[in-house]
Amino acid sequence: MQLSQGLLPTGGLLFQSQGFQGQGVKVAIIDAGFSGLYWAVKHRVLAAGAIVFKKDYTGKGLLTGGEHGSAVAEIVHEMAPRAQLYLMKIGDEVDLENAVDDAIRLGVRVINCSLGWFDTDFDDGTGLINEIARRARAAGILWVNAAGNQAQAHWIGRFRDSNHDGWAEFALGKQSLALKVPLGGLIDLVLVWNDWPTTDQDYDLYLTDSRGKVLASSQNRQTGTQPPREELQYVADHPGVYFVRVRAHWATRPMWLRLFQIESGAYFEKPIPHGSLVAPADCSCTLAVGAVNRERWSSGPQESFSALGPTFDGRIKPDLVGPDGVDNLFFSNRFGGFLGTSAAAPHVAGAAALLLSQHPGWSTAQLKAALRGDATDLGPPGPDVTYGAGELDLILGWPSAARHVQHTGSAVRPGERLVVSINLQMPLGRFGGLRLQEKPPAGFRIVPLDNGGGEFDPGSSAWSWPAAAPGRTIWLRYALVLSPEIKPGRYRLKGTINGRPVEGDSLLTVGRGRTLRAELAALRPQRRASGYLWSALMAPGAAGRGWRLQVFNLAGRVVFSFSATIKRALVWSEQDRLGAPVATGVYLYLVTVDTAQG
Repeated sequence: MQLSQGLLPTGGLLFQSQGFQGQGVKVAIIDAGFSGLYWAVKHRVLAAGAIVFKKDYTGKGLLTGGEHGSAVAEIVHEMAPRAQLYLMKIGDEVDLENAVDDAIRLGVRVINCSLGWFDTDFDDGTGLINEIARRARAAGILWVNAAGNQAQAHWIGRFRDSNHDGWAEFALGKQSLALKVPLGGLIDLVLVWNDWPTTDQDYDLYLTDSRGKVLASSQNRQTGTQPPREELQYVADHPGVYFVRVRAHWATRPMWLRLFQIESGAYFEKPIPHGSLVAPADCSCTLAVGAVNRERWSSGPQESFSALGPTFDGRIKPDLVGPDGVDNLFFSNRFGGFLGTSAAAPHVAGAAALLLSQHPGWSTAQLKAALRGDATDLGPPGPDVTYGAGELDLILGWPSAARHVQHTGSAVRPGERLVVSINLQMPLGRFGGLRLQEKPPAGFRIVPLDNGGGEFDPGSSAWSWPAAAPGRTIWLRYALVLSPEIKPGRYRLKGTINGRPVEGDSLLTVGRGRTLRAELAALRPQRRASGYLWSALMAPGAAGRGWRLQVFNLAGRVVFSFSATIKRALVWSEQDRLGAPVATGVYLYLVTVDTAQG
């Protein structure tokens, strides 16, 4: 089994090191396909013994329908390696209900569902899908659901028709909504309005090209017994901009409309991201999970596609956010990793299994409260409609690290060497591994002095301690050597301790190369055996440096030049380059000191 890139930032690795690895917890993964499952077992990203139940409810085969479910199972297993996995493949609402029946019967404690339904309610937690999820919740199951990826492919607004021609206006005077299709392919548009479960308000959906030619439409009749929905599909054979239109075929009152483009890739030119969750993520009975890329985990923002709240009835959703963009057998880092709220949700489901292995007697309400209550807040203070309660955080007290740079003076100079001390602290009540990584800017080099009992990897400039006892304090020291060629300016030291930023000194100001103080000695003229006079240029502390002395007359001609590595002084006997005495007068001295040795 490999280590998930979501383990460190969420605290899962330290939790596992305490012995809580999901043992005794049954997790159901409800998904649309488990292609590649046996490949995952063969490559040991999924342990065969962890899969205790698998069932296809569609009649088309468990190993069909794509690799999505296998990729989700991989993340749950990496987060909670000793949890028992129940793999359930579904295709529709009937399959979902049958799968939930089995989950209840088999004693499942956590369900991960990285799926969503666009046309069963109006983002208010009602409808058939939410009723199925609510039944699982009543049976003591925590339902973790992906919030959805349609923030940029969603529009909501009340039907408006100022010129009374029957066509909806998406903005004042705008009767079409631009849809950008970067690569061509399938366009799948869904229109719903807030008159569930059946309606006699009849709206139709159209897709046109830039000239207004209708390419596809959905004109189902709603006469009082049909659901308020329309859906059209069209295969775009080239990239470009298409246009969505909505017409009131028969409507006696203005409804609220929602539009989704549910195939990945295409997006609305002017989307409305808020209120873009789908069922059952919009249900109060589920834990809806948005996504923050693991590379931006410490600061955000959320993924641009991650669905936002609030729900149509005013509740805050999502409930929290998890990491995506993680390396996966089926989604390589070369292509950004496993992206989407589908990847974020199983991190939370796996975390729930870890908590239940530590607290097997917890109720679903206690489990949900712990996941939300321990989350690290992002965005405005308190729960919000972007991050919910915040980022998944399994650790009440994070390991900390504080950096101190031992330096006197306002600026450090090229070629100099600084000593950096870092104090690491494992919080009380926590036990596990520590990994400190320093990330010096280009032109800085780390030379370890005291590794504090850890192992140093020069390739990544990281120290690691496999097991740190609760309350342990670690001191380490290293030298930070500046390149002689580094340019003046301000530089920032960056570092992380278990994925969290190192605190303390971080800014360094690099000045220009060292300017040596040189003094022209006003020596008393002396008559030597040769009869020549001499003077000296003194530079205390410059021993061993390469010097070059040039003497110019007032006409700008060099009358003397000398280069050498000297101790403390360079002496000119007031002769020209041919050895003849120079004439009485005023001369200019130019001294160049080699600083390449620091």
